[in-house]
Amino acid sequence: MDFSTEALPPKYLVQLATLEHSKRITRPTAKWVMKRILTEGETLSPLEIVEQKTLWRISDPSEIAKLAETAVKSNAKTIQLALEGRPKHLQKLRNALLELSDARIDIEETVKAIQVELQKHKK
Repeated sequence: MDFSTEALPPKYLVQLATLEHSKRITRPTAKWVMKRILTEGETLSPLEIVEQKTLWRISDPSEIAKLAETAVKSNAKTIQLALEGRPKHLQKLRNALLELSDARIDIEETVKAIQVELQKHKK
């Protein structure tokens, strides 16, 4: 997703980059905020949007684990196929976790959390 940054004030670009680089928000969240400012005419700063929408990155391992458990349980038919090493089904579980978290978990962390949760379902 490429956006022209012409309509994005430089201070907003810096603020958004700082939030993402400092791992306070995820890259998908940064893209969503940028899109909102550029295409929807949002007047709030990136920080204000993140605060208002509670888009802070989820980094607490126990919270990630709970969300991963929910994502796996809600896709019961996919568990065995993912355990068999079918990448499409592992990706489906990862995407379910991303959706549950509103993309507030880092992609690599979602994969690790799903793999840990799948280990609990090995026979």
